Amino acid sequence: MKTIYDYMLQGATYNGAATIGSAKTPETGFLSRFFKNWQAWRARCDTITQLSRLSDRELEDIGLTRDEIEARYGDR
Repeated sequence: MKTIYDYMLQGATYNGAATIGSAKTPETGFLSRFFKNWQAWRARCDTITQLSRLSDRELEDIGLTRDEIEARYGDR
C-alpha cells in the first residue's frame, strides 16, 4: 500500500487554491499538492476500513468480496 509520501510526490494537479484560515496557497504549490494527495489517501484508507468492517453478507449485497476491497480501493 502506498504511503502519503508516495501520493505527495506524484504532484497531482489541483484546481483552486487551498485555504488555511484566510491564507491561500497557490494551486501549484507544494502544500496544495501535499494536502490534496493527503486527503485522497485518507479517503481511500477510510473506505477500506469501513468496507472491511462489513460482514460477508453485507459485502455480497453491494457486490463486493473481501478480496476486491484492496484491489479496488488500495494503491492508486
